[in-house]
Formats: sequence, structure tokens, C-alpha cells
Amino acid sequence: MKKILLVFLAALLLTSCAQKNGYEKHSFFSMDTFAEVRSYSKVDDTIATLKSAQRVSDSIEGSVSKTLETSFTHRLNTVSDGNIQTDEWFTELLDMSVKLSEITDGYFNPLSGDLVELWKNCEREQRIPVQDELTERIVNIENTQIQIGGQFSITKKGDAKLDFGAVGKGYAADKMVDELKNNGVDVGMVTFVSAVSVFGERDFKIAIRTPDTSG
Repeated sequence: MKKILLVFLAALLLTSCAQKNGYEKHSFFSMDTFAEVRSYSKVDDTIATLKSAQRVSDSIEGSVSKTLETSFTHRLNTVSDGNIQTDEWFTELLDMSVKLSEITDGYFNPLSGDLVELWKNCEREQRIPVQDELTERIVNIENTQIQIGGQFSITKKGDAKLDFGAVGKGYAADKMVDELKNNGVDVGMVTFVSAVSVFGERDFKIAIRTPDTSG
């Protein structure tokens, strides 16, 4: 009973805070994290408008997530030499990622999935990767080619795996902002905790945690 009361009071406080600050919000879980979308504008059926932005996020996640077995990313990561038909979300994000890789001289690379996974495993094991482990994966990335053809056709040759973790949430946030604007929202916010997008005439305060986790 005590837990129920605390949850009720927390929900009441959040609702009161939203009303006080003049916005309506919708919270949900997407792209492996908690997300929230806010509208500071008065539009018809605001909650329905906010939920339409969530559907955009869910659709993008279904397309580009590396953990969902039905996603295009997962399908490409399970083959060394193949061609698949994707969708607009996947193709646009991949094209953007390839251009970012060129701009950064390869320091950002959407084919770094195995390298990212190595560092995550080493973090769990509380160690630093040895040079042989790093070299093996870097060579694998360099020897893998991915091409974008017409009609959302993607061809991959090589064993390196895709990972859009560095750009996926930011891409989704931008597309959700477009959805909100198309539905009449002039001032709003989309946040995936690590990726925040705001728009409209308003002073936004965005907290950034210090690297030493002190606050």
C-alpha cells in the first residue's frame, strides 16, 4: 500500500510540474532507453499528437536496432555476403552514417559493431582490450564494404557488423521533431536521456551529468 501511495504521489507531482510549466508530455520506452516528448503548444488532442511521435521512434527502432531480430541491421549483421531490401529509415540513416565516416576520416564508422561489443565485454570483465583484439576487428572493418543501391537496396560484403548506437537516437529525435511540427506543435522537446532535441521560441534548461558522476 505504501509503494502504491508513493507511485501515486510521484505521478501527481510530475503532472503538477508539467501543468505548472505549461506543457503536456508523453513518456515511453524506446530504443533501449526511457524517452519523453513534450508539447508547449496548444493543439487538438495533444496526447494523440505526442503518441504519433512515439510511433515514429518505434518504427525507426524496428528498422535500425541491432538487437531486434526482425530489424534490417540484425539481418545484415548475420550475413557476410548478401543483399536485402530495407526501408527509408534504414537507408537514410546508413547514408548519413557513411557520409559522417568520410567527414571524420573513419573515426566514426557504422561498421564498428564488433569493436563496440569488444569494449562493452571488456568493461564487464574490468579490463582493457589487448592490441591483437583491437587489430583483428579494425582489419575486419577495413575489409568490409557496404553499398546503397536503388529502391532501398543494401549490399554488404564482409564480416563487420553495423551499429547505429552513436547516431540512432539523435536521428530518431530529429524525425520525431518533424512529426510534431507537422501536427502543429511550435514549441517542444524530445529526449532519449543521452540525446535531446528542442525547438521553438523558449528558454530550455538541459542538465548534463559530470563525467565523474558527482551530479
